[in-house]
Amino acid sequence: MVVSLFGTTSIVTFISLLIFSFIPKLPLANDDIVSSLQSAIGSIGGIKQYLAIEEVMYCEFRFGDAESNLKLAITNYQNGHFKDVINQIDEALKSIKSCQDTSDAQGYIARSVAQDMDNVVLLINKIKKQVLGSALSPQIYH
Repeated sequence: MVVSLFGTTSIVTFISLLIFSFIPKLPLANDDIVSSLQSAIGSIGGIKQYLAIEEVMYCEFRFGDAESNLKLAITNYQNGHFKDVINQIDEALKSIKSCQDTSDAQGYIARSVAQDMDNVVLLINKIKKQVLGSALSPQIYH
């Protein structure tokens, strides 16, 4: 049983390392904000699966909160409620940060997963900047 758990953890870690290494390098365009938010949600889901395997329950719940906040941010973005999008993104970032700061979790989270968390935070911050830019730029109507 220990071997299979280790194997599963190794596979999840390897896949997440492969995927999440490229996330911060992705350029964002205004029309890609929704897909970028969906990508962040997918990344958070992958990290959540790892946390469930390692039984880091507090972080698993906090990442669930982050996931919910980003889903709500998509809805708010599609409705043009940029202030609400920023608030939801900030809440998602707080949820992730609270997990990263938890000393109990730090001993259980593999270094590659901690890096994945940092990469997701970078991606979410990129999205936030893009949303702020969209909200502040003048709208041109034809």
